[in-house]
Amino acid sequence: PSSSPSSSSSSSSFHSSFISSAPSCLPSSLRLVLVLVSSLSSPLRARSALLSEYRKCARCSPLSHLSSKMEIVKVQDLILTRLEKNVESDQACQNVFLYNHGFPDASVTPDALMLFKQGVPTPDHCFFASRFPRKLCEHLLKKFDRSVFVAFNTRGIPGSSAQEFDAERASEAPPEFVSKTLTGDMQDIAAVVSFCCQRFSNSRLFICGLSTGAFLSLAYAASKELHPPGDPVAGCFTFACVDDIPGSVALDFSEDQVKEAKEKGFCYKEFFPFGCPDNPQRWKLSKDYIDSYSSFPGPQELARDLQVPLLILHGSEDRHVPPQHAERLFEVLRAHENNADLVELALVPKGNHFLSSTSALNKALKEVESFIKRRT
Repeated sequence: PSSSPSSSSSSSSFHSSFISSAPSCLPSSLRLVLVLVSSLSSPLRARSALLSEYRKCARCSPLSHLSSKMEIVKVQDLILTRLEKNVESDQACQNVFLYNHGFPDASVTPDALMLFKQGVPTPDHCFFASRFPRKLCEHLLKKFDRSVFVAFNTRGIPGSSAQEFDAERASEAPPEFVSKTLTGDMQDIAAVVSFCCQRFSNSRLFICGLSTGAFLSLAYAASKELHPPGDPVAGCFTFACVDDIPGSVALDFSEDQVKEAKEKGFCYKEFFPFGCPDNPQRWKLSKDYIDSYSSFPGPQELARDLQVPLLILHGSEDRHVPPQHAERLFEVLRAHENNADLVELALVPKGNHFLSSTSALNKALKEVESFIKRRT
């Protein structure tokens, strides 16, 4: 309903004073709710109020999920990487769990390194850009001692750039975004794996990912030539993986985007920058990204080259990548003469693409836990 200028002004003033007087010790989530409720009567102020409160929360919230040690680093001075471990000594670490994000998506908030260096209290989101990797990290570090969970942003994703992150320009693409490719993402995975193997030299490595990150994880697991000396890769588990990587471009790009890329050499791809008040953005992306799908192996080649245990997890109600992809991938991979005991399938009842429901996520996490215990 509309309101007169005078009543709107009065309401805005009241709610502003109400929020400003709210105790700073209130949980950040409650303060955000108060801001949201207050903004209903002054919608023009909603965006700035929510963003302002978010920034306060990001600096004032306590570490909430684990008594563990966290670090934020840049691998190769480029790849924004978050590490969290439940072991004192790097050499005592036994498991490295390496997570790969989807696209368009990120693992780590782009301001993570800046805030970490400033020594601010850890925010509620613990510098994860989305819920899924945060919950996965919590579960794995709770269930497996002497472990580290590693998540990173591939190059060109906000935070993984030679350019310093600027919150005021969060809606703008990093310079490296336009030239992103999937083969470049594979190089980033190899770089982070190498970093982990040097630092946690006595550990076995499990590689995992969601959506695009799922097929990148599978492709890396099956590419033995990319593995470091001594080959620490002990297994792979994927969430919402496609059955045919080269053919999956149609799931990620519309016909109009593919046509635009062919005609102009680039297209505009939707992206959801963390902390940006208006989403999605549309960022310029080179045709090379679309072309890079064709450089990946098909399912038969993956079946031939796979030599590590694999768990394929998929939500039964995934509408982005239908669960039939998981069933077909499982059948092709398992049919190879050497893979009968390597490949497992777990369909998650009522799970969507992101396993958003708590029950679906908990089911998937238990499947992962059992898989790791069977394979170690």
